[in-house]
Amino acid sequence: MQSLRLRLTAYVLGVVLVAFTVFFLYEALVVGRAFEREARRHGEALAAALAEALEGRTPAEAEALLPQLAAAAGVRIALEGAGGRPLAAFGAPSDEGALSFRRPIVLAGTAGAPVTLVVTEAAVRRDDLFSGPWGPGLVGGMVLLGLLSLFVYRVATEVTRPVTQVAEVARLISDEHYGVTVDVRGYGEIAELTAAINAMSRSLALQMKRIRDNEKRFGDILMNMTSGVVLLDARGRVVFVNRAAEGLLHLAHRPTVGRHHVEAFRHFELSELVERVLETKAAARRELQLYFPEERVLDAHLVPLFDDDGRLDALLLVVHDITDIRRLERIRSEFVMNASHELKTPVTSIQGFAETLLDGALESPEAARRFVEIIYNESERLKRLIQDILDLSRIEQRRLPLDFRPVRVKALVDDVLLTVQKEAEKKRIALSADVDPALQIESDYDRLKQIMLNLVVNAIQYTPEDGRAVVRAVDEGATVVLSVEDNGIGIPRRDLDRIFERFYRVDKARSRHSGGTGLGLSIVRHLVELLGGMIWVESTEGVGSTFFVRLPKVRDAEETPPPRIEGGGPRGDDGRRPPAADGGTLRTDPNG
Repeated sequence: MQSLRLRLTAYVLGVVLVAFTVFFLYEALVVGRAFEREARRHGEALAAALAEALEGRTPAEAEALLPQLAAAAGVRIALEGAGGRPLAAFGAPSDEGALSFRRPIVLAGTAGAPVTLVVTEAAVRRDDLFSGPWGPGLVGGMVLLGLLSLFVYRVATEVTRPVTQVAEVARLISDEHYGVTVDVRGYGEIAELTAAINAMSRSLALQMKRIRDNEKRFGDILMNMTSGVVLLDARGRVVFVNRAAEGLLHLAHRPTVGRHHVEAFRHFELSELVERVLETKAAARRELQLYFPEERVLDAHLVPLFDDDGRLDALLLVVHDITDIRRLERIRSEFVMNASHELKTPVTSIQGFAETLLDGALESPEAARRFVEIIYNESERLKRLIQDILDLSRIEQRRLPLDFRPVRVKALVDDVLLTVQKEAEKKRIALSADVDPALQIESDYDRLKQIMLNLVVNAIQYTPEDGRAVVRAVDEGATVVLSVEDNGIGIPRRDLDRIFERFYRVDKARSRHSGGTGLGLSIVRHLVELLGGMIWVESTEGVGSTFFVRLPKVRDAEETPPPRIEGGGPRGDDGRRPPAADGGTLRTDPNG
């Protein structure tokens, strides 16, 4: 901006200087001509006066008077005879450009022969321009030009200062320092310019704040979406990855941004999908199966993005975790299949024995009675199965009414053991309880009894004759752990993670022979969750099993049941299951 100030000063001074030069050249020309005319007039008058002074004198007198006249007039005086012959001359020799004036005079004693008087004045010099009466005006003009130069520079400084500040503000705005303003008071166009710049700066600051807020909001939305989002450029390189995508595609522990999708994803099907969309420039969708570090099913949507000219600009990959959906679909399918199979078994038995009766077995009272008893037992089994399915549906939909009140654990356990006493006596199973009579919790008595009854009945069913089953209750402060221990056949290691699934049976033949529906432990698990607790099992095949139920002693009205995780045992703080105990005992908790 300094150069602008200097250029503006130079331009103005240049114009002024040209004007002054033209003016003084013109004045010099006019005055010079006037001075020359004045010099000629003066010379003519001087020559006439000198001629008059010498007229009529003798040559000797004239020659004697010439030095005085030349010195007094400051000129050169010469006398010439006929033919220009010099007779006498006094004064400094004439220089180039001198003015000469001739006058004929008559001297006495020359018999009337004419003599020419030559008066020569010095040439007009340029220095005389400054020594003349108009010289001080030229010097004053130069002084005025100097003062004008200072004034012009000052004016240029005042004019360019707002422009300088405007340029500085524009530079700061270009460096993303929005909101700065020009602090200049002016008028006219300068005021309008500064006002426009200030308004533009404030508007940019507001717009950029909105843009940054929107970018932050959009970034927060992307980063906190449960769906994975990945942006790739037109060459297939990763530009952006949100946290969900890092977790779903296992990208968190290796650099991905800036890398090619093959190197970043390390998944053949996903890279193949990206290459197909890059080639066809059409949206595509594929279901992906991941096996490491855990098995997952992902639904990948890949959409091409184009710029204003219709060229491929980027690819947007959106990944949804549908593992739970596929698992629920599988569970539903298995439930329908298992329920159909379980319902079909008693119905087939009822139909078969009814046909046998119709074919003539009614004629034999003993056979008829035996077949009717079988039909009755199968119908009871069918009734229990349907009732268990309805109960399980109501529990899962949380439509089962609960009545929380203080429950004495000892009284409840005694009630359960009394209910199964006859069944235990048939197999000579010794039932016992180790419960503090003063221990009580806040829970639903009927649902808690249903839980313990299922567990004790299972212990009796899967314990050989002359075995034992022990019910214990341990006070752990805020919670109570109820356990049912038996010395029965135990549960194989491979089945521990699945025993709480619907219709899952460890020994299918024996379970059906005992009349079980395969839904007991699944109902128990859901009831425990509904009461705000958790359930797990420790078992060693051939040694026995122990089922544990942990329940809060006092119900928190705002507490929600812990999330259910299929399979596995209770996790520690690090999210891992405890190791197997000595002798191959495993501890599993489907609610862990």
